[in-house]
Amino acid sequence: MSLTLVLTGASTSYGETEYHSAGFDPDDIRRGTNADIRSTTRKVRTVSSGRRWLVITVRAYERLGPEWNVTVHVDSRAGRRQDGTITFVKRKGDRIYCGLHFFVEDTWTVAGRQLGERAMCATRLNEIRPTKRIRWWIRSPVVGVGGPIDRAPDSGWYD
Repeated sequence: MSLTLVLTGASTSYGETEYHSAGFDPDDIRRGTNADIRSTTRKVRTVSSGRRWLVITVRAYERLGPEWNVTVHVDSRAGRRQDGTITFVKRKGDRIYCGLHFFVEDTWTVAGRQLGERAMCATRLNEIRPTKRIRWWIRSPVVGVGGPIDRAPDSGWYD
């Protein structure tokens, strides 16, 4: 299963991939309203207009329910700590959106849509202003109730 948020109007399916990396996580939490993360990919891609995009795709083991969220913790600048988050959000009856918050910039939101079991978040790379290769980790909490939390990888970062 995948979570994929697509930035409306962005052509992320064409162009050259500058770098691509995938991370995998075991099926390690019981079924609930949150996503049990199976894998994630991070791509930096240049489209025909010359714009560079960051695309993060999250895949889960179970089918996504009507409500879920996943937070991607991002380190894109010098230092050893995260400098931003990208939160995939789906609420019952609403469309999917992706909230981006980088600590040195404003917060902004990009619209998305659920495509079966897939969600992807895409944003222009110049919005993030990376100074190094981007690394990430993901947290998938239960929406609205206590319960198991999935972290992928279980410790550390995906590079």
